[in-house]
Amino acid sequence: MSSSRALVLTARNQTFFECGAALLALLAFPSVTDAERAEIAASLCSAHLRAKFEESGDANELVKAKYAFRDGRTIRKDLKTIDRLVRDRMVAAKVAMALLQRSVGHRPKLPSSMKRLSLNQLAELVMGEANQSSPENFETRVWRPSLPVIHLAAAVAVAINDREQMGEKRTSYGNLIADVEFMFNVLRYTKEHEIIIKNNKLPINAKKLVSIQLAK
Repeated sequence: MSSSRALVLTARNQTFFECGAALLALLAFPSVTDAERAEIAASLCSAHLRAKFEESGDANELVKAKYAFRDGRTIRKDLKTIDRLVRDRMVAAKVAMALLQRSVGHRPKLPSSMKRLSLNQLAELVMGEANQSSPENFETRVWRPSLPVIHLAAAVAVAINDREQMGEKRTSYGNLIADVEFMFNVLRYTKEHEIIIKNNKLPINAKKLVSIQLAK
C-alpha cells in the first residue's frame, strides 16, 4: 500500500514537535500508509517527551501529553529501523544534491576522476556509505525508495550542513523534533528543492514527490 501524495502540517492543531515527528516519520517511511506513519510519529513524540522528562525531571508536559502512556515495546518496534532508513535517505540526498546543484548551474564537489555526472556514477561514488555492493543495488534499495521524499532528504542534509558550518557539530535528523528553527529551515529548503525538481529534467519523477504543506 502506498502513502498519499501530500503531508499537511497544521500549526494551529499540532505542536511543533508533532510537526517535526510527522516530517521525520515521512522521511523514514514514505511508502507506508498514512495510518501506519501516524503511529510511527506518535512513537517519535512519546520518545521525545520521555527524553525531555529524563533530562529535566519536569513531569508536567509528559503527564499532560496524549503520548505519556504509549507502550514502550510499541515505541521500540516503531523506531527499530529508523536510524538505518534515515541513513539511507541521507546517502540518497548526496546524490540528489549533486543533481540539484547542476540543474541550477552550480558545479558539485566531486572527484576529478568523475568525468560525467550520471546517476550511475553518483551511485557508484556513495554505494559504500549505504552498505550496498553495486550501483544497481544502491539504485534499487536506496535511491528509488527515497524518491518520494528526496526533496525532504536533501533539505535535511542542507540544514544539517548549515548548522555544522556554524560550528554546531551535534546536529542530526533528531533536530526536526527538538528544534523549531531547524524544522522551518528544512521546510523552506524542501519547497525550494521541489520547485527545482519540477522545473528541470532530472531522474526524479516530480509527480511522485510527497508535497509537504504547512497550514496555519
